[in-house]
This record gives sequence, C-alpha cells and structure tokens, in this order.
Amino acid sequence: MTQRWRATVITAAVCASLICPPLFASAGDLYKWVDESGTLNFSDSIANVPQKYRDQVEKRELREERSRPAESASPARAEAGKPGNKEEEAPATTKYEIPYVNAYGGGRKGIVVQVTFNDRVTVPMLLDTGATGITISQEVAGQLGLLDKGETRLMQAIGGVGGTSMTVRKILRSVRMGEVREEFIPVNIMFNRLSPSFEGLFGMEFMGNYVFNINPARKVVELEDLPSRKSLPAGRDESWWRTNFQELNSYRDHWQEWVNFFDRKIVEDSMFPDKVEKYREYREISTAQYRAAEDLLNRLNRFAIDNYVPTHWRR
Repeated sequence: MTQRWRATVITAAVCASLICPPLFASAGDLYKWVDESGTLNFSDSIANVPQKYRDQVEKRELREERSRPAESASPARAEAGKPGNKEEEAPATTKYEIPYVNAYGGGRKGIVVQVTFNDRVTVPMLLDTGATGITISQEVAGQLGLLDKGETRLMQAIGGVGGTSMTVRKILRSVRMGEVREEFIPVNIMFNRLSPSFEGLFGMEFMGNYVFNINPARKVVELEDLPSRKSLPAGRDESWWRTNFQELNSYRDHWQEWVNFFDRKIVEDSMFPDKVEKYREYREISTAQYRAAEDLLNRLNRFAIDNYVPTHWRR
C-alpha cells in the first residue's frame, strides 16, 4: 500500500465515524458527545450516553427522505391515448452488441465486459445490474490519476450484500463500453479489489440509460437507446439531476457542520492541549471533505449549466 493511499485509509477510518448524511440516515435522533479522553461518541438513544456527559451532549434529528408522488401523465400523452387519436411513431433507435466473457467467483458465474474510462484505461468490469453505480479498484484509479497529490477525495459509505464499505467518490469525464459512450459519470473507488478477474462493478449508472439484454447463445450484451433520452439534458432525467445535487449538497452541508462543531470545541476546551490537538486534526479532515464535496458540486453545476438544466432541478 502506498503512503498516499495509506493516508486515504486513515482518513476513511475517521470519516466512517463522522459520516451520517441525511440522505442515508433513518428517522430518529442522533446523540453526540466527547468523553474525557477526547474521543467522539455517537448513539441513537440518550440511554446510552453516560450520565456525566448528558449535560454536554448534542442532539441531532435525522429525517427520512420521502419520495415525491408520481407525476401525472402529460396532457399530450393523455390526448394521444383517446380513441381516434394516433400516437406519434416512435423514432428509430440504435442497437449495440458488446461481447462478454464469463468469470466465476463465490460459486457463481458473472458477466465481464471491457470498459474504457476517460478514453485511456481499458479494464475488465463485472456487469452488476443490482448495483446502482459504478465502482473501480484503486489500481484503476491510480492509472487514471484520480489519487494524485492535489486531487480531492470525498469519502462515501456505500452498502451492499457484504455490508457497508468506505469508498472515494469521483466523477469521470467519460465511460465507454464497446461503441457506447457516456460522459460525466460518477464512480466510487474501492479500497479492496473484489476479484483478480475484474477491476470493479459496472452498474445501473451506465446500464440504466439503455434497454439491455444478455444473449448467452452469442455471448454478447445487447443495448438499445432509450428514445426519451434524446430530449433530456445530457440524456439525464429530472430524478438523476435532483438526486445528484441533493446528495452532494447533503455531504457538503454535513461536513460544514463538523467543521463548525470542531471550531467550537477548540475554543471551549482551549485549556486542554491534548483535546485541542485532536480537534484540530478532525477539523482538518472535515475541512478536506467539505472542499471535496464542494469541488464535485461545482463540477456538477457547471455540467448542468452547459446542458441547460432547469434551475429547479438543481436544488
């Protein structure tokens, strides 16, 4: 493990104890306090807070995100469905075929395709339609320069069958599979490689933009354009834009709260050098995470402006 990546792992360990963004939290309350050794503690019940710390405990309410009600059909679509009215003929779509090979792991057979990132690094990826996003190994991230000095690294907790893991959130300029190419794709960098047969998981962040089918007889993945994407900003619907803006805003605000918290503790406990030193360390990490979230948010906003995304989709 390189020294630079080891520093990222240490940061991840601290971030894992601090990440509680609203988008991933359950409804309820979170109690936070610092014990006499300067260690940060958390609990979802006041009963777990030692009596001697209850006068300094900070309480934070966590709310579940509620999905908006489904939008009603547009007048044009409703009119087209009436008797005597003909719907417009669907525009022609483009179809693609991408060869794949099988990889075996954990007693199961997987589908592995060749994927090119940023038009420069091509690696085998496991097709995983159960994954919402795309994850890549730290080796691939290194080849892409995503872990170079000066690169921001937003730590993000992602869940799966094996539990929750810490990853680094990044945005790639492009992702290509065969002749199919998408731009501005969020990815997560994994700390541990999943298998020697592939370099990550290729999920619905890419595949969800197409109608797809696995043809085992010919060993190809068949993709077909979604006609509706052509009228959308950068081919993304309102839900994609809102979700990404809300998620990054949530991370930015979350880390800003921690920066403010440690600023207060540095002043309040100024008479205890050991505590102040630890608070400064945590504040530095929180500040770096805030800047990483802000960086990704600015990139997303520039991409939205370039593609004329409505302002109310960017909230």
